[in-house]
Amino acid sequence: ACTADYVYNAVETPEDKGLELNLEVVGDFDVRGFISFGGKDHAGKSVLTVGGNFTMTTGDAQVALLAGEEGGTFTVGGNFVVTLGAKLILISHSVTGGSFRIDVGGDASVIEGSGVSAAGYGYAYPYGPGCFHPIFDTLNEEGTSGAWHEGEGGSYGGVGGTYEKDSRTYGGTYGFALAPCQAGSPGEERTTKPTGPRGGGLIRIHAHGDFTLDGSLSAKGGEVSYGNGAGGGSGGGVWITCRDFKTGSRAAVDVSGGSGRSSYGSGG
Repeated sequence: ACTADYVYNAVETPEDKGLELNLEVVGDFDVRGFISFGGKDHAGKSVLTVGGNFTMTTGDAQVALLAGEEGGTFTVGGNFVVTLGAKLILISHSVTGGSFRIDVGGDASVIEGSGVSAAGYGYAYPYGPGCFHPIFDTLNEEGTSGAWHEGEGGSYGGVGGTYEKDSRTYGGTYGFALAPCQAGSPGEERTTKPTGPRGGGLIRIHAHGDFTLDGSLSAKGGEVSYGNGAGGGSGGGVWITCRDFKTGSRAAVDVSGGSGRSSYGSGG
């Protein structure tokens, strides 16, 4: 359950921008159950506005925010609090990499073993700047490729790993070390019908006040759990700006690449 006074609007925008999802919460928004906002890979943008404080204060509290093609914005006028084992999940658009930006007017806290996760929710195969595409890779009528994919890991800030018997490097690095504002890229399965785990997504929070972390922020790349062998997705991005950044003993930030299967590359 959640407590809030809210106004929901689905706003039609010009055809080239698709549908904008707009949810406005007038006062405080206290989440105590599961809420999903946005649509899987929908066109346009996801816009969530909370006029007061946003709180997730039970272990059962879970919020999933799904970004549109043009990303999404989550604006909190007061404080932003995720605590007592609650979890906020940020899902980037699988094709464009559009991601949420969270703006907080007051203080932000992720504490008491709670977490914000974008793990495995970045670009999906075959999209993303760090995704490897074999030369002369064309699909036939059965949807299989004429090129053999060798299980490379996705790249982002670091280069993705390669198959142990392959000395070539694929998937260029991209992004900005001091402003990681993009999602991570996928790895690929060793097969003639290409697929692979998603890259890590993006956690981007800008707080006007302090940010306290005594929980986890994870944008880890997607892991491999199938196929003959595959490379892991690259790690995504974590970008926090605030007045003062404070950490506790349980603070953890993870933007590592996903592990490859067998002898194949891990994500960068």
